[in-house]
Amino acid sequence: MNMDTKASDTSFEQNEKDLKWQRTKGILTIVGGVCLEMFIGCFFLWGNISIYVLSYYHEKNANLSYGFIFYVDTVLVGFNCVGYQIGTFMLQKLRLNPKIILLCGGSLALGALFAASYAQSLLGFLFLYGACNGIGCGTCYMVPLVCGWEYFPKHQGLVTGIVVGSYGFASFAFGLFSTWLCNPTGADPTIDGD
Repeated sequence: MNMDTKASDTSFEQNEKDLKWQRTKGILTIVGGVCLEMFIGCFFLWGNISIYVLSYYHEKNANLSYGFIFYVDTVLVGFNCVGYQIGTFMLQKLRLNPKIILLCGGSLALGALFAASYAQSLLGFLFLYGACNGIGCGTCYMVPLVCGWEYFPKHQGLVTGIVVGSYGFASFAFGLFSTWLCNPTGADPTIDGD
């Protein structure tokens, strides 16, 4: 009887350690998801930075139509929606490891943003910033939510609120930062000759 009690105590302690480790992994998943969604949430910065991108391309081509700003946003939103479908398909149907999905989508988004910063043509910028970045961000969007739900199945609403809240908060925080970075003096946007 004494041996059974010791084995039971050891098993209980091991189960308790496993539960603590699972909870820690779940919390780290949420923290990682918050960081990822803050990057993806920068998707909404286009409304803030578009005037600076317009002035950059207007300097290169004075005959450029201002309407291209709307094309970038449309392409970005459209390809982001395509990325949502790709990411959920890879996660649910193909059953790929979430790390692989994040590696593919994140690499595409970050690589496209970096390359777009060197784009000399408007079409190249539209393809890199709009299409490639949109697909990459969309692919990553659902992954931290699904992983968080698996760790906290009884608190799916809380997990969703925390992770998606960081997605929205990123536009606010980085919107202020991008304005400060691009226009530290707060000068009104103008075009030479106007």
